[in-house]
Amino acid sequence: MTAPTLNYRDATQCLTLIAELPLTNVPRVRDTLTRMLYGLRQTPPRSADYLTVLEAMRPPLHFLQESLSKRYSSRPVAPGGADDAVLRQVVALWLAMAQAYAQAAENAGVNPLGDERLAQVCQRCVLYAGLAVLEYFRARRTVPRGLWLELHGYYSTAEEWGYATQPVPDGLKEGGHPQSAAESYCGVLLVDLSNPYGRSPREFDWVCRWAGQYAGLTEIMPVFGGTDAKTYAVDLNQDSGARPLEVFARSPHLRRLGSARLASEIERVVAGLRQGQSPEVLGLGADCHPVSAGRLLLQLYKPWCHAANPRRFQRRAGEGDIEVALTPESMHFFIAGHDFVQPPPARIYSHSDFVDIATFGERAADTGQLAVRQASARAQYPSQRWAMLDHSVMGYRLRAPRDTTPVEYAQLIAVFGPDSEHWRLARVSWLMYESDGSLLNGLYVLPGTPRALSVRPQPEEGQPGERFVRAFLLPAVQVMGEEATLVLPRGWFQQDRKIEVYVAELLRSVQLVRLNSFGVNYERVAFVELGAAD
Repeated sequence: MTAPTLNYRDATQCLTLIAELPLTNVPRVRDTLTRMLYGLRQTPPRSADYLTVLEAMRPPLHFLQESLSKRYSSRPVAPGGADDAVLRQVVALWLAMAQAYAQAAENAGVNPLGDERLAQVCQRCVLYAGLAVLEYFRARRTVPRGLWLELHGYYSTAEEWGYATQPVPDGLKEGGHPQSAAESYCGVLLVDLSNPYGRSPREFDWVCRWAGQYAGLTEIMPVFGGTDAKTYAVDLNQDSGARPLEVFARSPHLRRLGSARLASEIERVVAGLRQGQSPEVLGLGADCHPVSAGRLLLQLYKPWCHAANPRRFQRRAGEGDIEVALTPESMHFFIAGHDFVQPPPARIYSHSDFVDIATFGERAADTGQLAVRQASARAQYPSQRWAMLDHSVMGYRLRAPRDTTPVEYAQLIAVFGPDSEHWRLARVSWLMYESDGSLLNGLYVLPGTPRALSVRPQPEEGQPGERFVRAFLLPAVQVMGEEATLVLPRGWFQQDRKIEVYVAELLRSVQLVRLNSFGVNYERVAFVELGAAD
């Protein structure tokens, strides 16, 4: 029996087909479940049978959706790009499930559903509409118009019917614990408050998992006159997620997130990590590294458990464009002011000369000569111009044009602002595609004016040296407590590794001592100088 010949009013036929699905055949499972959801909507069975079929569909559907979302979970999905159709398919299936549960309740007619079934409908509708929202976070896409309202609408119905806080069994939830519509709703809001566009794929998976299991320690509460204006809230009649209460006009549709019990739990878990307990024992998951998990929990503590905090550095509206270099070759060219060539036999500078460069930076090249050299090499080392939306002393918020070269979270790029004297290195701290294909992104500018240099592994005695590769030196910024660091290609750091550094006609040997930070295309490394290279 195949989906096109199925009698969708016959629950037995539907259940038989679901039980026979070959889960290893993803295209067949996708096509069968898609046709079944469409067929059920067109010719729905009795409401009780409808819900039975939908519950049976859940395990293969979740397996399918996880398989499909893996195709784009590691990179942003541009509208119209290669993975856009997969994203839209995943979202359509989540929303079709929510709508199917709602239809089952609406069609009950003379055979009304009992309280347990209605509570199940409410929880599943909120769950699946929420999963659609999370899918856009995962793909680093703006949530499309109307989707937040759809989620708020399902939750509002659960409140109106009196089932918002009634737990519902859910065998697919980790641990098998029951979950209410309100808890499913809180889970989505927690992810929304976690800065989802500024998380690595691994961190985003952790956030979603923790939000689901910690949602039971939160609650949706009404807003009273004395509620702190910085408290995070939602307006059930507005098409947006959680925001500080102060941005909303007071209305009976306002709800706030209560998280006093969650604060105590996070404090307990963080204390356990500091005492050496494993993340798995503390309920965070076996795949969590203690240091990384603890750092992420501390970052989540404020938005999840306290009111919104003002920015550390004030942002100002931006005007004009930022010049951006995306490839290692163009970054090195613009920062150096000339093309990269393999260093000639180098004269050896003194230790004090090298320390001066690491501490204060090399004297900048003449800006007039630099402009001429840059103009002559635009074709070989292209740059782009991104619109500046706002900026602070620590970075920029930019909009890149639709034809921008793909950019990844935690990618290192080079930028030159309207008022800049030098090119700077910046890390992509968050990014999100808008519906028209424009790329919004936030940049964190690394402290210090970078110097372009060349590095290679220190050759073994009597062995020829390898070719040099492009790298950068960030000088110490004492006022910010920043030590001098090397910015190397990803994969270069090894504890105590010795390398040769060539900068400003100076060749020295250094030892790598600590990995300070890293991204998709770089490692920022602390080092100590060993002396002149042989």
